[in-house]
Amino acid sequence: MSSGNHSRVLAIGIDAAEPTLVRQLIEQNKMPALKALLNSGQWLSVKSPAPIGSGAVWPTFITGLEPTTHGVYSEWSWQPGAMGLNRYHGRHLIPFWKEQAQQNIRIGTFDVPFAPPVGVSEGFEISEWWAHDSTGSGLQGGPNEILSLVRSSPAHPLSANRFVNATPNSQNDLKALSAACVEGVRLRGKLAKTLIEQTNPRLSLIVFPEVHHAGHQMWHTVAPHHQIYNGRKLKVAEPLLNDIYAAVDRQIGTLLES
Repeated sequence: MSSGNHSRVLAIGIDAAEPTLVRQLIEQNKMPALKALLNSGQWLSVKSPAPIGSGAVWPTFITGLEPTTHGVYSEWSWQPGAMGLNRYHGRHLIPFWKEQAQQNIRIGTFDVPFAPPVGVSEGFEISEWWAHDSTGSGLQGGPNEILSLVRSSPAHPLSANRFVNATPNSQNDLKALSAACVEGVRLRGKLAKTLIEQTNPRLSLIVFPEVHHAGHQMWHTVAPHHQIYNGRKLKVAEPLLNDIYAAVDRQIGTLLES
């Protein structure tokens, strides 16, 4: 994207979405927004920079650099001099959109995992309104009026971390977690739509981390016989995880329409 044209780009991140489940839900017409995008576009595969773990994926996307260059492999970084670990903070990373912003291209980013704010003067950048992978820095962003708007908006239902200890057989907790994720997705989409309409960025990058959070505790609701469960008898009343994928699809459709 150069400063010489007037194209607008909307990029959506569905953090840790499982591609076979996405394709299945598209074929079942349960993700119509993504189905429409697929019908007019392409489905391409991207190889992870790390075969085990996911800590390197977003920093690689953010910077365009290999893990051996940016040095991030997990939420904790090894410090050989101190022979210990430090919590990842991301302040040494330079997101690719910083250069775009410096070229007076208006940028909007919302909860890109592991991405530190770069200090945009136009557009918007919001970090950790609610994040599955948190740097521990809390809500950050700008410009100031945008940060004030976000702070005055309804909080994400998972902000209090009420469902950390949900287990596969605690149906009440899982249903509450699913409902909180669905509502969080709705609030995120609504807030993203407001930010885009108010600032009119050339590039908007909106990430939905709720799928990642729910997937850790709800995968058995869509694949109860997966080998990872080793024959455990799990009480599965309904595919709760599907509801969260469908909620993200609804918000993608709304953002596309706006």
